[in-house]
Amino acid sequence: FIAGALADVVSLLFYVPSDVIVQRLQIANSPYKSSLDAARKIYKCDGMKGYYRGLGATFIVSILASSMWWMVYENVKHFLYRPSILPYFVWSKSSDDKTAEVHRIPQFTAGFIAGTVTSTCVNPLDVVKTRIQTQNIHTLGTTASTIMYKNIFHGLKCLWREEGVNGLLRGVLPKLVSRGPLSAFSALIFELVLYYSRDDLHAF
Repeated sequence: FIAGALADVVSLLFYVPSDVIVQRLQIANSPYKSSLDAARKIYKCDGMKGYYRGLGATFIVSILASSMWWMVYENVKHFLYRPSILPYFVWSKSSDDKTAEVHRIPQFTAGFIAGTVTSTCVNPLDVVKTRIQTQNIHTLGTTASTIMYKNIFHGLKCLWREEGVNGLLRGVLPKLVSRGPLSAFSALIFELVLYYSRDDLHAF
């Protein structure tokens, strides 16, 4: 657990700056012409801390999303592999015990469900994270700059008070369209690598 947490922290130190730049480039009427232009202007206005705006929020979202994905995936996969459920996913009539062992449709399905459930549940936090990373980019370096969200918890409170459920679920549909299939294929690849890495498959 500790090793995994440390790995997440180190990876976020490299990921967050690029995420900040991408989020700012994607908003409407972005003042940045390119990634390099964004990197230069962010440093000019905020210094190094500008690259890590929303670091805490990103860390919380990352940890929660990862934990939730694995929990949902493993539970759904085990449910689909029940003797009463698995026959609906197995097309082969073979009685070979390995049929169920290597069959991938339940894993693919579990990955898809895990991706959609996780994306929906974490979406409010993701909305706040993105707004923290992009707030006031049109007024940076001027006296007009104001802080809309102080942190992810303050942001959630403001989002719920000002926009309600619509605000919490803003942008969730495009995420489901992309992350559901991506999660399904990621789970499938993970299981394939895990299966073909088994020692008994390489025994002579």
